[in-house]
Amino acid sequence: MLGGSFGDASRASDEAAEGVADPCLGHAPDQVVFYELTRKFVETEEDVPQEACDVLYYTLAVGHHTGVLDCFEPRLSVPVNVFYSLVDALPEGEAKTKFEAIRSFGECQLDKTAVPSLLEACDALLDERGFRGSAKAGISVFDDDFGLHAQQVAFLMKFRDLVERVRDVSGVYLTGRLQ
Repeated sequence: MLGGSFGDASRASDEAAEGVADPCLGHAPDQVVFYELTRKFVETEEDVPQEACDVLYYTLAVGHHTGVLDCFEPRLSVPVNVFYSLVDALPEGEAKTKFEAIRSFGECQLDKTAVPSLLEACDALLDERGFRGSAKAGISVFDDDFGLHAQQVAFLMKFRDLVERVRDVSGVYLTGRLQ
């Protein structure tokens, strides 16, 4: 039976944050994976009358996905603890809200409307970690959190490239999911 209460969603969110096994995954999620939309197609087993095709193309033109299958390819993964440490460092705003959806619901969709806030968030976090001309450029391999720091920077730089693709390529968006 589908459904559930807000308490169920809250409990699932708390369990995901604690690393408790997700019943859908069969294990505790250990990665956040970002997928990129690579193609779309219409699944038909028979010839579709031209009138129906016209309606289908119109719905696509106005942004609806009637009868369209989206195909995604994994593009980037990051350990959950690295991802959550970055989310926790973000100030309140659209980017943090988008990323918190992964913690709360197990996934989020990142489209062109989110690009400005995501790029701003990436730049701010990279600046804090000594990149992009920041005054804090002195990174020491002897810092206790150097390993986490290096993973954060690597993720942010690759993620920023993906967000720029969303901005620059028509029809592309990302989906982030706990795995």
